Amino acid sequence: MENKLTMLLRSRKFWAALAGLLLVILRGFVADFPVDDEQLIGLIVVIASYILGTAIEDAGRGDYLTVLPKSESSDEHSAQ
Repeated sequence: MENKLTMLLRSRKFWAALAGLLLVILRGFVADFPVDDEQLIGLIVVIASYILGTAIEDAGRGDYLTVLPKSESSDEHSAQ
């Protein structure tokens, strides 16, 4: 199994969340940041939608199984 840090750094969801966090931090600390509140909310909604869509895509491919261990009960059902 790959190192969890390596998996995190390769995650599209992680990088999208980090970009959103950086936008919010920049908007809070840079007085003349060229994005107003309404635009920031729109960008955050787009980033959240991307993260959700990527999560749904990963679940459809079964990629979530690389992160979550299989439970014993699911092994029993698949053997039947």
